[in-house]
Amino acid sequence: MLEASQRGGLKITPWLHWFLEQVRAAVVANAAVVEAVKAKALFWWTHRYTDLNSRQRKLLNRLWDAEPEGFKGNLTVRKAVGLTRVSRATAYRDLSDLVEKGTLAPCGRGRSQAYRLVLRQGVEAPSPHANPLHQ
Repeated sequence: MLEASQRGGLKITPWLHWFLEQVRAAVVANAAVVEAVKAKALFWWTHRYTDLNSRQRKLLNRLWDAEPEGFKGNLTVRKAVGLTRVSRATAYRDLSDLVEKGTLAPCGRGRSQAYRLVLRQGVEAPSPHANPLHQ
């Protein structure tokens, strides 16, 4: 677009339209990142006195680091085992404890059970494809 504008006449309008569209796209992309950082800060401030072990902190930070896109397929016991390098029973206990402490919410049942972040009491993490400018 810039090259076409340089070779053309004095008409800058097409280039300005292109440039402003690029700025708008950057604002939308960055708004999602800023909102994710604010949500993570609020989450940790809310849970600053919650007793969490190092494995639980690692799991929660991994979930937050995946924002704003979200952790693909949510967090499962199998993924927790892989991230923390502990037995399945220990990973399950850690996840169950996080649910009891209000940091995670279970979704699904049985073998397909997964866990999502709880941003505030009763509010789960938004859909990974939500547009932050239209909320």
